[in-house]
Amino acid sequence: MAPTLVHISTASRTVRFPERSVDLALDDATWRALEDCLAHRRALHTDNPHVLVTRLVRVATGPVGAAHIRESFPRVLRFAWLLILADELDVKQLTVALGMSYSGTAHYR
Repeated sequence: MAPTLVHISTASRTVRFPERSVDLALDDATWRALEDCLAHRRALHTDNPHVLVTRLVRVATGPVGAAHIRESFPRVLRFAWLLILADELDVKQLTVALGMSYSGTAHYR
């Protein structure tokens, strides 16, 4: 399930992903990207509760599709983000926060 606006804490700069037990603290670059997403939402004047909103889903209540995320966030950026998180967080904390397996994140250390 995709995070919605209620899952964001601006005071602590964290996001609680649904079905995860840990709030994920965001690094500066990720926080700026989130702020850009929120500014885009405001420009679309949407009531859609999700963070990522396109012109197609701005009048709906559902999240954008997985294809939009794959096309919007190139693989190299996702890998760079994982490298930064693995460097900043304990790998076990990273696996819990992202719902990944240890073997899936271990090679980023």
